[in-house]
Amino acid sequence: MNISLNSLFALVVAGIAMVAYDWRSMKDIRTKAVYLVLFGCGFTLSVTLLFYPELPGPSDLLRPIFAPAAKLLLK
Repeated sequence: MNISLNSLFALVVAGIAMVAYDWRSMKDIRTKAVYLVLFGCGFTLSVTLLFYPELPGPSDLLRPIFAPAAKLLLK
């Protein structure tokens, strides 16, 4: 685990700033709930990738799925 505390601190500060900026413009409680769920998922993924940068990303997951279609289209 090669993590810099400065990077983690910057990630947390950026997350707090994003929530604080967007929270005021949301009126409906459902919108706020969906925002928090999506933000929480994204923030968790960001912190996980900060701790373990060797983990495969979303494009690595989709590449084998779409590789046959790419071969057909790029002939």
